[in-house]
Amino acid sequence: MRRKNYMNVVFSDNIEQFVFKSGKPLVKAGECRKCNKYYFPYRNICDLCKNQIKELYFTEGKVHSYTKIHISASGYEAPYTIGYIDLNEHIRILNLIEFDGELKLDTSVELVYKENASKNYQFIFKPSK
Repeated sequence: MRRKNYMNVVFSDNIEQFVFKSGKPLVKAGECRKCNKYYFPYRNICDLCKNQIKELYFTEGKVHSYTKIHISASGYEAPYTIGYIDLNEHIRILNLIEFDGELKLDTSVELVYKENASKNYQFIFKPSK
């Protein structure tokens, strides 16, 4: 399993990052109940103190930075935008962002679940209404 540390958050492969609760798409993260370490994606036990982690769910965030991709990756239609979204002061994730017009830093965004050009469904962020 590949791990990266960033802002006291551990990123891991092969772990569920997005969920549905009450029909709403959510980003799933966690915070250790004892040492306050944050995890994205969520895990059950803290790496540092081995204590249980409480679940955190987010539907909104703010754009920290972004870039427009002009050469398409497989399954995507260029151009598209990816960016870092701050979910709170401790958790920042990289994800697709869809918007009309101009995107500005610190724009409030919300998570949506929609079909892409390849007829696959994905979780993306869009500016809040």
